[in-house]
Amino acid sequence: MCGIFGIRNEYRPAGSDIFVGCKALQHRGKESGGIATYDEVNDVIDKHVGMGEMPLVFANRKAETLRGRVGVGHVRYSNTGSSSVYNAQPMFRHYDQEEFALCFNGQIINMSELLCEFGEDYKGGASLQDSDYSDTRLVADLISASPAPIFQDALIDVFRKLKGAFCFVILYKGEIYAARDPYGVHPLQIARRGNDYIVASESCAFDHLEVADDEGGIQTPQFIRDVRPGELVVIGESGIRSHMWTAACEFKFDIFEIIYFLRPDSKIHGVRVALARRKMGYYLAEEHPTEGLIVPVKSSGEHHAWGYFLRLKEMGYDVDWEPDALLRPNTSGRIWVEPYEEVRQKYLREKFNAIRELIIGRDVTLVDDSIVRGTTISRVIALCRRAGARSVHVRSGSDMYFNPDIYGNDTYKDYVKETLIARRFDRDVSRIAEEIGADSLGYLSLKKIKQAILDVAEREWPFRMDSFHDAVFTGNYALGTGDFDIK
Repeated sequence: MCGIFGIRNEYRPAGSDIFVGCKALQHRGKESGGIATYDEVNDVIDKHVGMGEMPLVFANRKAETLRGRVGVGHVRYSNTGSSSVYNAQPMFRHYDQEEFALCFNGQIINMSELLCEFGEDYKGGASLQDSDYSDTRLVADLISASPAPIFQDALIDVFRKLKGAFCFVILYKGEIYAARDPYGVHPLQIARRGNDYIVASESCAFDHLEVADDEGGIQTPQFIRDVRPGELVVIGESGIRSHMWTAACEFKFDIFEIIYFLRPDSKIHGVRVALARRKMGYYLAEEHPTEGLIVPVKSSGEHHAWGYFLRLKEMGYDVDWEPDALLRPNTSGRIWVEPYEEVRQKYLREKFNAIRELIIGRDVTLVDDSIVRGTTISRVIALCRRAGARSVHVRSGSDMYFNPDIYGNDTYKDYVKETLIARRFDRDVSRIAEEIGADSLGYLSLKKIKQAILDVAEREWPFRMDSFHDAVFTGNYALGTGDFDIK
């Protein structure tokens, strides 16, 4: 799960815009990042990549020094390939002696099959077991090696060979190519700012790109639309060109994007994420009511918790709302997108603090968006007990995370290591509650998660009850499992 961004400006240099857009997408990955721009004066790609979050990557070279009006950017959360600058993106290759820069989000699941195209002498990724193996690297090599006569045809030729979930933003000869897989598993969106065109993983990136216009006013990007499943969008001098490189399949948007990954101020396919999460909390209250002090696990559970509290009040339960009983320093980020387990554990120890005066002697209900490994919620429960809570109850804004997501995040590693807590205890709620130290535990049913999304959608299409990739809950992998051994 990564963040990708591209922009073609009419007059403005692209570097600073890409930097701002990628910072807005930093919640989607923070282990490495980079920017590539097209220097039309010298007909070359100007570039800079590095390890860490975007401010660290560009600590020694400012993004605004990158030459060119057109460019792409990437923030990485690795699924395959080592966490090293070797696999940082954009990734650079040549097609017809011209360099291109490729940014990728998702997961390709038929890489063993694709490796066969190069044979035993291929050195780009070597094998699935190679520590530097990367699906992005192999896709870039496939594009570079394509015999197709023009770049667009080379892209389509390669896309048609891929199985899995993917979004691409690619820079080539001053044009941006943006593509989405036929199932639309992950988000990709387009906006316009005057005569500037922008493409990004999430709409929240557009909201940070206001600029002053020639009349002294403010020019704000206007959302155009989501890139369609199976669509290739080309942004060039003449504006936007659209090509359906394959027939769209049954829509299967990753439901965990709405539950967790997307920023709450983003909007996807007519659904405002914050409102969907609040509605999930609403249904959670109906399925698993409690009384006492309602406390959100910041910041992931805030919107779920607020909906939970409001519905309990409507139903006549004796509840109080105290969002500051559990504090989170502004310096702490998302634990899940940290690249190493030891780093996640370090941040977990530093991430929260409980206010004793607000908790002592109270029955506390903690509300979070989800429970995956159980490490975060266990820590929070322990903090509440040390602060004097009389009892601690937990409510999850999603169903039991039982299966790995092999289409865009690294929970397959947790599956192999047997650290998915619902799987460890075979969906036994009482045993899970005991393991994390909770007096009671309740999960929101999958049916109600979907209903919450449908309730706040501005239009009927594309979301229906069967429009979601929900394998983490059901084990139904619509795109297959490919190279991944799922039992």
